[in-house]
Amino acid sequence: MFEYSLDPNDEDAHILKEDPKDYSPLAIVGIRPCDAQAFLIVKRNFDNAEYRDPWWVQHYESTVLVGMGCNEPCSTCFCTTANNGPFHEEGLDALIGNLGECFFVKAVTEKFFLKVSPATDEALNRYRIEKKKSVNLVSR
Repeated sequence: MFEYSLDPNDEDAHILKEDPKDYSPLAIVGIRPCDAQAFLIVKRNFDNAEYRDPWWVQHYESTVLVGMGCNEPCSTCFCTTANNGPFHEEGLDALIGNLGECFFVKAVTEKFFLKVSPATDEALNRYRIEKKKSVNLVSR
């Protein structure tokens, strides 16, 4: 976060200076919905009314979180502990659903914006079926 020199020959010796940071856009693709909840927990600590960490907030705001829904969640999945489900959208900017021979991508926030043709009714129906099947697997 900061740099500091003790070298007496350095003209900036004993001066605390902020390290340069890279806030270029970043995408994390394939994060599971339960793992995306962790970002929201961290956000409560680093971006709230009492305290706002400017470095964390800037990195968070420049990052797009693209989730991957779980078609076959296992019984030890974090979905239930994270109080969400295998296709939970909160904390994500987009969510990908695996339809077998293709993927369905749903934009969740304005951070994620794609110029693609709209999904067909068939793709939407298949997405809903996969979502329902996986939710039923978790609730057993």
